[in-house]
Amino acid sequence: RNIKLDLKRIAIPSPLRESSFLIPFELIKRVEEMVEAYKEERPKLVEALVERYNELVEDAQQRLGGLFDTTKYPPAEELRYRFTVETMYEDFGVPQSLENVNPSVFAREQVNMEGKLKEAVEEIKAGLRAAMQEIVNHMVTLLTPNVDGKYKKFHEVSLNRFKDFLDTFSARNLADDEELSTIVDKARSIIRGTNVSDFRESNNFKENIRTALEDVKSSLSVLVVPVGRKFELDL
Repeated sequence: RNIKLDLKRIAIPSPLRESSFLIPFELIKRVEEMVEAYKEERPKLVEALVERYNELVEDAQQRLGGLFDTTKYPPAEELRYRFTVETMYEDFGVPQSLENVNPSVFAREQVNMEGKLKEAVEEIKAGLRAAMQEIVNHMVTLLTPNVDGKYKKFHEVSLNRFKDFLDTFSARNLADDEELSTIVDKARSIIRGTNVSDFRESNNFKENIRTALEDVKSSLSVLVVPVGRKFELDL
């Protein structure tokens, strides 16, 4: 389990602080369950590493020869306690107490934060649009036959990730992007009620879904501007 990738699939990487996430209130329970499951799984993986650690160190010493540096390899017991999992919820804003200490600094920092938040909203808007385009393009590619007329194998994980993106979009639409919301609603109506067996059993079904998603793809091409972004959403 890669907890960071899992989080990036349902939360928003924060443009305000590296390695942190903006979690909509609606998704906090899901994130908590995900983190707790990871906390239970992590110690078992660490113990598996510790059991093989001395063997791995010896292998590294043989391969590296004179370049081997013992200071880079702590004792196994010490290694075990270097693996920790901690979470913290924070509210991005200017501390209200600062107004009592220095009103002018408080006012200045409020203006700065407003600018950062406005920029962050635009980043989130662009990121969600690009992510929607990527996942729709992926679905269209999966449903497009090869030059020999044969269809690619359709995996359940692809359908589940598409549905999950659509299901969590409203909570993650922090920029209140109405244009993208309309397109997402259309995609939901296309995919609603489908399951992986529908795609595997009928080529006509695949073709109908692909044609409908091509319209969605076309609408997205107008919205998405190919510019550099500070974060990417994993799908």
